[in-house]
Amino acid sequence: MPAPATIKSVLQRTMAKYEKNPDSAINTTTCLAVIGKGMYCTVQEGDAVLRMDLPKSVGGEGLAVSPGVFGRACIAGCVAMGIRIAAELQDCPVGNIQVELAMEFDDRGIFSMTKVTAAPIAPRLNIALETSVSQAQIDALVSHALAHDPWFLALQMPYEVGVTVQPLEVT
Repeated sequence: MPAPATIKSVLQRTMAKYEKNPDSAINTTTCLAVIGKGMYCTVQEGDAVLRMDLPKSVGGEGLAVSPGVFGRACIAGCVAMGIRIAAELQDCPVGNIQVELAMEFDDRGIFSMTKVTAAPIAPRLNIALETSVSQAQIDALVSHALAHDPWFLALQMPYEVGVTVQPLEVT
């Protein structure tokens, strides 16, 4: 792990680059999910390859973790890293950061059984920081981090997702 001064200097260099050339901050990332027969799914983004499956109770074989694990990990991990970024940029001494994300679901929603949503119900973050600063400073730091965290914001913001459907050639 790089030393905190190194992390801060990397962040400052990146911010200076974006300040000088705002267009360089705009990027599009794309991943591809592929399912053959069954529910086992391979997702690739660049060199990263993730494998997921559903539990047997919903038609999978349980050969890999469910997509929900990746979704929750994405949010909790991004929040933890966002807090680290804010702490580094604000020179706030923070040691270990723990972010627990709890979500309740009504599984009837994924089966279209009722009018309940398949989306999470009342997600909750429990955040713990190792620091000597006051609770007010911790609250301000975390509020700032959450206000700038892409995956925390994605969890909260309703927006339209563009969807295109096309036939896939049978092989």
